Amino acid sequence: AGATVYGLLRPGGNETWRKGENLVVNRETGARYLWTGTDGVLHPVRNYASARLIGGPRLKAVDVSTASLRDVPVGSPAGIPGAPDTLPAPGQLDAGAWHMCVTGPGGALPSTSGAALGSGVAEPGATTLVAGAPLETQDIGADRGVLVSGPDRTEYLVWRGSRLPLDR
Repeated sequence: AGATVYGLLRPGGNETWRKGENLVVNRETGARYLWTGTDGVLHPVRNYASARLIGGPRLKAVDVSTASLRDVPVGSPAGIPGAPDTLPAPGQLDAGAWHMCVTGPGGALPSTSGAALGSGVAEPGATTLVAGAPLETQDIGADRGVLVSGPDRTEYLVWRGSRLPLDR
């Protein structure tokens, strides 16, 4: 009876979630927040995968009432948009290849060779990452070449370990 009276006089008194790094789940709304304890702010977390990446393996999920979170400041959201809400067990991780393609504005490839000289593509482009998909490749062979284009649309013949610019 005493706990009930105390709860009526001072609602939302649960502060145990403030000890350590926790994934705080609002019991009434399902909203998820990261509490690191370092800045005194709850950060909305986009998904469970992001929470685990930020909080580490010892992150615990703690259900907390709305009343207990009422006076706690909420900061900026944290996490990776579109990351999963579930994680595979360690034995179920995909060990397949990862492929990444980065393009600059208008589809031009960003210049990595010119980046050190300040001549790389400054505008953002698009990054596509595919995980676990097999890469369909074919050995070029010593008697074959590949036609490629650079960030400035210059065409090259890649042949026997050399890149040869083409005049057209």
